[in-house]
Amino acid sequence: MSLEAKSKWLKAGNVLPDCVNINCNNTVRIRHWTSTGHPSIKSECSSCENERRGKNKKVRGYVQKVKKNYCENYDGHLGFSCAINADEYENLPSNCYELDHIDGNHFNNVSENTQTLCSICHSREGLEEGDFNGNKDSSQKHSLSYGRLI
Repeated sequence: MSLEAKSKWLKAGNVLPDCVNINCNNTVRIRHWTSTGHPSIKSECSSCENERRGKNKKVRGYVQKVKKNYCENYDGHLGFSCAINADEYENLPSNCYELDHIDGNHFNNVSENTQTLCSICHSREGLEEGDFNGNKDSSQKHSLSYGRLI
């Protein structure tokens, strides 16, 4: 279904955003297609994701990865302190960190709209900002536009 769904979705005038990593010109990787025919997308393309995870033997040195190996809320700028001691960041596996879209719109996939958060801060920020609320303005805008250039 994925190739058929993607073709239909693109023919409707939708576009996939580019990979968030600087100097990468690939489009993002699709996780899966929802029951309503819309993509659930990653922030990176498949090549960048595989490079970051060490699965690609060929590494493109000119691509600058946006995701950091620490929580950017170490300074408490989200209005609460990170639960992880900053001295421990380097001891944690990279999958403890997630890329947050500041405006809540994953189709606005530019480095200036992202921040790296630990999974604890990302969950708390999402709950406090209402990111899991389908009635929030950014959620409504996202669900209505789905990558269309508006």
